[in-house]
Amino acid sequence: EREFQKDWAKDLDLTKLRYFSGTELTRLFGFSKQFQFPPNTTLKQQWKLMGNSLNVRVCSRLVTLGLTVRYHDDTPQED
Repeated sequence: EREFQKDWAKDLDLTKLRYFSGTELTRLFGFSKQFQFPPNTTLKQQWKLMGNSLNVRVCSRLVTLGLTVRYHDDTPQED
């Protein structure tokens, strides 16, 4: 079993960190490869837009799991 290391960042070189590009963000959120932001959209705007989005596949799976637990579990549920 793994243990959380509280000092995981002590050797992190902050000079080598970077922000994800808009394209990288769209791939992480499950958008198609054809998706593009409008040409004049800044990186900050892209981050804000992606931060307000939801991955439909992930949400669908979570809802399915939640409903499965809710309606197929034999233990009483509190409403």
